[in-house]
Amino acid sequence: MIAFTMGLPRCSFHLGTGLGGKIYLIGGFEGSFQPVKTVWAYEPESDTWARHTDLPTPRGALGAAVVDGKIYAIGGSGVGGDVGTTEQYDTSTDAWVPRSPMPMPRDHIAIAVLDGKIYVSGGRLGSFARNLSENEVYDPRTDTWAKKAPLPTPRSGIAAATVKGRFYVFGGEETTGTFETNERYSPGTDSWETMPPLPTARHGLGAVAMEDRIYTLAGGPTPGGSSSATNEVLIVAEGP
Repeated sequence: MIAFTMGLPRCSFHLGTGLGGKIYLIGGFEGSFQPVKTVWAYEPESDTWARHTDLPTPRGALGAAVVDGKIYAIGGSGVGGDVGTTEQYDTSTDAWVPRSPMPMPRDHIAIAVLDGKIYVSGGRLGSFARNLSENEVYDPRTDTWAKKAPLPTPRSGIAAATVKGRFYVFGGEETTGTFETNERYSPGTDSWETMPPLPTARHGLGAVAMEDRIYTLAGGPTPGGSSSATNEVLIVAEGP
């Protein structure tokens, strides 16, 4: 393993990967959970960081997704509380533009891209004592939002990944513990189904899809500031 140093220490940021061969670090918190607006890009080949145009709305615990070569930063916790802010970044011009806000402001969301649309599921209002089941979809082509079938289990601190045209939402936390829950959404039928649970319940985890497998990485086994080095994989065998 090779270590590298980020441009700014922080937590609850979003890493957008696979765009122009760079990794983008967007927003986050520093100090006593103060939202930040800085945007950094990491170039693996040269092992260097470069600062880019600031996020217009400082926030942490946001979600980000890439559609048609643009980065969309959505939701999160800002200076005055949770926001539904949606802002689009163009790497070719190094500029942000505002887009239509998410109808339900929230943070610690799960985000996934299917057929050129961005789905935002779950999340919370301020703390995991106020988890939400919201499931909303954003169409970048029309700059519009629509409500979809709600996440069956309200939760936050979750992760999402897409395999075979459907997305999976893993884990989460609430006041009484963490979730091993795994629920799958099918956009064609606007419906959810329960899938095999995580072997290890946790929140704040990451999820990465590779072909027909989803790797669920790290996360905390108890609510709040806990952590682990857990790595478990879901093998998706059926479906289109």
